[in-house]
Amino acid sequence: NSNVMVVRGRPARAKLCDFGISALKSATGEPMSRTFSSIGTMRYQAPEASKIMLDAPDRNVPRDRLDTVHAPSIDVYSYGLVLYEITHGIVAFQEATAFAAMVMAMDGERPQMALRPEHSHLGEIIEACWNAEVHLRPSMETVVQALSIAGTSKP
Repeated sequence: NSNVMVVRGRPARAKLCDFGISALKSATGEPMSRTFSSIGTMRYQAPEASKIMLDAPDRNVPRDRLDTVHAPSIDVYSYGLVLYEITHGIVAFQEATAFAAMVMAMDGERPQMALRPEHSHLGEIIEACWNAEVHLRPSMETVVQALSIAGTSKP
């Protein structure tokens, strides 16, 4: 994934760089930009972002949809797919094109979980991140806390 940078060292660390969603914000914190080049990488973007992108072919996001496009839950969804990729060693829906993977996610499909025993404790976290019900996705702070706890209690 081109959004993950590996930092050399002992131990090596992975850093998430960007999921492709960015916007200029005013001093009040409100997005100033209504235009997007794309909402994230197609294969990793949340279904609600995909729907907005497909509904706005002129790439002009309606003002009432800006909060959705820039919501933290969009990144949580993408992070769940990155965790899937890390734990499975494959890209989600690897047999599909990026566009087909995006449509599959919009239709409610998720990759088949086949976690190795040493990663089994991460399944609930991954599934929570890519929950189709946006309001049921955890915050990134909750994900980090769950990963910290999982890291100390793995088999």
